[in-house]
Amino acid sequence: MPQPFDESTDAILRSSDDLDFPIHRAVLALASPFFRDMFSIPQPESEPKVPVIPVAESSLILEKLLGTWYPGMEAAVTFDGIDQLAEVLELAVLKYEFRVAGPIMRRYLHDYLDADAVGVYAIACRYHWGDLARKAARHSLKLSLPCVLRNATPQLRHIPANLYHTLLRYHDACSEVSGSLSALVLSSRTWAWMICTNDSCSAPKTLLNQTRNSRNADGHPPPPKAWIFDYVDRAKAALKETPGANVSDIVFLAPTITKLASCNGSICATTGVKHLANFINNVYVPRLNQALDKVPLELGF
Repeated sequence: MPQPFDESTDAILRSSDDLDFPIHRAVLALASPFFRDMFSIPQPESEPKVPVIPVAESSLILEKLLGTWYPGMEAAVTFDGIDQLAEVLELAVLKYEFRVAGPIMRRYLHDYLDADAVGVYAIACRYHWGDLARKAARHSLKLSLPCVLRNATPQLRHIPANLYHTLLRYHDACSEVSGSLSALVLSSRTWAWMICTNDSCSAPKTLLNQTRNSRNADGHPPPPKAWIFDYVDRAKAALKETPGANVSDIVFLAPTITKLASCNGSICATTGVKHLANFINNVYVPRLNQALDKVPLELGF
């Protein structure tokens, strides 16, 4: 809400719905070249001691605009969605040129990375905030490419088509990353699926062909169990569609754990789940993230 008038305030911003916001001209002049130039214009002697400055914004928007940075008005400002935040950001940065507002508003944008990564990407590109644009692009990987394409956020109106195309190409490139990770099942000879002696749950030959380049000392292909290939094949398919999919979630793991439990080999039965979790958390997902980190996002800023 607007702060109560006191003797130190020397101007009033009046919203389009006639709500008054007492302010200090010196504060606005320091924060904004727009207001600095306005206050430098000589005023007629008939001007009231405390001038009233009408603005086009509603009290709701003006309160949020000032509330993000104005001394004494800072509060836990909330926005009714990313579009309202973008409206306030445009006023702060482009219309009124509040130099302190940009970095503050960027922090608010982080709250929308999960809910609307494409919208955050578009806003970040509009203001050439490369680090935030890259973070938003990475968050967009939690969506399938069709979902990204269906996102009709109005924020895309403010960026050129090539930057939107850059996001789509980045997403497509990231979808290919998981294809090279299947061989990681052979990253250690001590994995449960490598040392279990029960042949009944060994991988069929069609699956062994995926790892033919890695052999035991006697020249024979290693005998990974079928259930580990169930995991890597499903993970590969999920990541192909949604590069940021959570492939360590218990719901995703359930089919593999069911197959693992049906293996009568004592090693699979006793240590398989532990080794699977270790493999996913310490090998597969870190290598996936390393590969995604290397996919370029060519923004030009």
